[in-house]
Amino acid sequence: MFAMFGIYALGFFVGSKFIEHEVHNALNDGPYTVSDVLVVFTAIMMASFTPARATPSIKAFAVAKAKGAKAFKVIDRKSQISINDP
Repeated sequence: MFAMFGIYALGFFVGSKFIEHEVHNALNDGPYTVSDVLVVFTAIMMASFTPARATPSIKAFAVAKAKGAKAFKVIDRKSQISINDP
């Protein structure tokens, strides 16, 4: 949690410095504005939530891999019943 708030604070700090020193923004061919900083902040927020939302899916893939390995083990095993034996 501390890291998340630290990244937000760093983003606002750097953004305020960009605005203060009128750093050139190549996208709009002018200095950075408050709206540019807010867009970047929103992008950072969305990107930070993505790993948390992906974690349950990763766990599901791990469970599926284990179950699939069991299924393939059953499929690949040699049968104890011979079809030639009456």
